[in-house]
Amino acid sequence: MKALILCAGLGTRLQPITDFMPKCMVEINGKPVLQHLIEYLNRYEVTDIIVNIHSFPEQVITKFPNVLFFYEKVPLGEAVTESLLAPWLGNKYLVLNGDTLTDLPLEKLMGYTHSVKSMDCGVYTGQKLVVKDTEPGEADFTAWWQDMGTFSGLAKTINHYS
Repeated sequence: MKALILCAGLGTRLQPITDFMPKCMVEINGKPVLQHLIEYLNRYEVTDIIVNIHSFPEQVITKFPNVLFFYEKVPLGEAVTESLLAPWLGNKYLVLNGDTLTDLPLEKLMGYTHSVKSMDCGVYTGQKLVVKDTEPGEADFTAWWQDMGTFSGLAKTINHYS
């Protein structure tokens, strides 16, 4: 399975720390947040990972020379980024926020045959599984929300951009 880690945000809420580094490079327990996320995905045998970046891209690329990056000259937003990367991502992939650490069991999310967005006590935990719909005329994909371990509720998500 492939994964997209969203790291192209401006990090304005972490200023002044992010005045000189991207948010995904802020260290937690001696490692950048992005490293924690890559290791988290690797624990579930997710190794085909792409990371979108914007602010201070050279810092991220230098630290992670073996990672695939998608540089955004201006932040495009999650929907546009996913749409542009759709040929690489395929029909089933994970999306993680590049500033959200979690230890939720990813295999539960990965086992679904429809799109899922994880929720924990009503707060988005930064994980989403995307499975593209195949029915013509339907939404590009659907998302089920997880609240306290139980999936419920249908939500509309992105449309593809050309």
